[in-house]
Amino acid sequence: MRKGSKKLKELNVEINQASRRKCRKINIFFLAILIGIIIIFIEYIVLTNRDMKATDKISKKTILYLEKNINNYENTVLNDRTNSLIVIQEKNTELNNALLRDGEFGIAELEDYIDDQHITGAMVIDNSLNVVMETNTDNKGYEYWYNLIHSEMVSDILKYHQKSYMTRIKRDGESYDFVACYCESSDGLVVIYNACDLAKTDNGYSLDSLFADCIIKMNGIIVVTDDDNIVASNSKRLRGLKTEMCYKIFNIDNLIELDKMIKLDTENKTWYGRGSEINGYRLFAFFNEKKVFETRRIVIFYSLVIFLIFLLLLSIIYYLIANNNLAQLKEYQKQLYKSMEQEKRANSAKTDFLRRMSHDIRTPINGIRGMVEISRHNIGNEAKQIECLNKIMDASGFLLNLVNSVLDMNKLESGEVKLEEKPFDIKEIIDAIIPMLEIRASDCGISIDWGESREEHIRVIGSPLHLQQILQNLISNAIKYNNENGKVKFERSIVYKDDKMVNVRFICEDTGIGMSKEFQKKAFEPFAQEDIPVRPKYTGTGLGLAIVKELVEQMNGTITFTSELGKGTKFIITIPFVLDTSEETAKITDNTSQYSINGAKILVVEDNAINMEIIEFLLENEGAIITKAINGKECVDIFNESEIGEFDIILMDIMMPVMNGLDATRYIRKLKRADSKTVPIIAMTANAYTDDIEISIKAGMNGHLSKPLNTTELKEIIGKYYNEMQENIL
Repeated sequence: MRKGSKKLKELNVEINQASRRKCRKINIFFLAILIGIIIIFIEYIVLTNRDMKATDKISKKTILYLEKNINNYENTVLNDRTNSLIVIQEKNTELNNALLRDGEFGIAELEDYIDDQHITGAMVIDNSLNVVMETNTDNKGYEYWYNLIHSEMVSDILKYHQKSYMTRIKRDGESYDFVACYCESSDGLVVIYNACDLAKTDNGYSLDSLFADCIIKMNGIIVVTDDDNIVASNSKRLRGLKTEMCYKIFNIDNLIELDKMIKLDTENKTWYGRGSEINGYRLFAFFNEKKVFETRRIVIFYSLVIFLIFLLLLSIIYYLIANNNLAQLKEYQKQLYKSMEQEKRANSAKTDFLRRMSHDIRTPINGIRGMVEISRHNIGNEAKQIECLNKIMDASGFLLNLVNSVLDMNKLESGEVKLEEKPFDIKEIIDAIIPMLEIRASDCGISIDWGESREEHIRVIGSPLHLQQILQNLISNAIKYNNENGKVKFERSIVYKDDKMVNVRFICEDTGIGMSKEFQKKAFEPFAQEDIPVRPKYTGTGLGLAIVKELVEQMNGTITFTSELGKGTKFIITIPFVLDTSEETAKITDNTSQYSINGAKILVVEDNAINMEIIEFLLENEGAIITKAINGKECVDIFNESEIGEFDIILMDIMMPVMNGLDATRYIRKLKRADSKTVPIIAMTANAYTDDIEISIKAGMNGHLSKPLNTTELKEIIGKYYNEMQENIL
């Protein structure tokens, strides 16, 4: 906004002076270009020299630092290695004496000894070089050291009891201090070995540790090589490579002059730095060209931008003045001001949305954390515990609705929402939302009159999920923005009907706070919310009506409303449906029957530990028998190794590591066993859109459960398939 205001001010000055200003000659324009090019060229030379000197200075400093520390490293390593072996030999002698003193010294005492002495492992060996007893902390015992124990250097100790053997040995990428001495109690050997971290045993020194205090600017790479290998580097990808490979990567000539600034060209990068030699090591410190000349690049870039902006403004002004087109200049001013105002409104809307989202997310989170804290201080108060749990469920439910609303709006705006075309009973949709809305209304002291909406069955073809979403959002808004002890009236009626089509009208009227005439103009806009003196507990995002309108229009319906501030609002929605003539004679049944899942053997596939714990509790609480798998691959392995019919049902998460739920389902369906095609597989996922459900069905799944899981829905869908299987068996 500051940049825009500045431009507007400059433009106003030009307008006031335009009538008095004479046309400039064309050579002024070219002179400005020439001066700009000369300035930028001088900047380039000066900045290049400065950056090269800075790079040379830091590369020198780095090389000197490494040379100093390599000398220290060589001296320290030699001393430390000797001291470490002497310590281990002393501990071997102590153990030998303990064995000789205590005739009942056993494996328990040996374990205590290595634990007290912080030793990796110890062994007592007889004169036939067979192990008498051993213990270790790294699962590398007698078999691991067999060849060394049977070597001539160690076995000679049995002939010459005064001899001992100690060494530092590297095996399988690890270093060990190994000591063997004669054991009088077994007439054999006492062996002690200890894993040693060179970075720790060598007084904190290793070649890589040299870089710990070395401040490398400009994206520097340090390489230390011996004759054959890169022995240290601050670049993980270079560690362990052959010296020859390093020279190829950086295009280093073996005859290159050391102690001199050098330029190296790789396949796609250029490097600057220097090299050195000390104690048989070659040292290199390189810096990426982009970082070396970063200051130059930034300064030149901004100089060019400023120069181009200057040329652009100069060209515009020159053209306008030359043509004396003040009207065009004023129109440009008008458009610029309009653009600034639009930007201001957009920024304000964005800021307001983020503010509300932050508030509406933080509020329930704070409630959840607060209720948890209260619950912790009322462990023995069951009533208080239940109260806290109910409030936590309310807050988490609001968070879920908040997230769902934002995702739904995003889906609608991007055109990703796919409407279903399936038969359903409108009465059943209304009956499904009544209990939840009645509870919500009761908590707010609101009464709902359902009229005749709960009486007549109407079977149509359409998208029941989205119709339920429309009605639920509409009635929820009527409850949320109602007055204390207010009323909501909901009606459903048929306004037009023939043999194939029916227009169904839904009317929702409340006695709430209403909407101002100004807000009514933008009531259906995303994130729109009216400022009111008293707001509900959780205000939401202002997406509810926007979602309702988008869904209604996608279903070829219409939505209108009337509202008066302080008196209430009335919404009228009319949606056309195709009649389900195939189900006209179908008997309407009560779908409230409860299924039992007691004894059901269920394979649950879920990678999230908390979600697995929740599902396990819900199912085992109903008497189900649970087998757990943490990914699709483990699920396939468990099912493949199970007996035919061992599992009654599989609950399958979709998004998992190793193998996702869709691939696991496809794999199971292709198995050549009797139950691979018939075992019910139910998807568990946070993705609950129609296209997501279709994808899971195409993969071979039988049903779909949305997260967070609803206990009743979970029991119903599992019970349905389980009871069908039991009936088939009988």
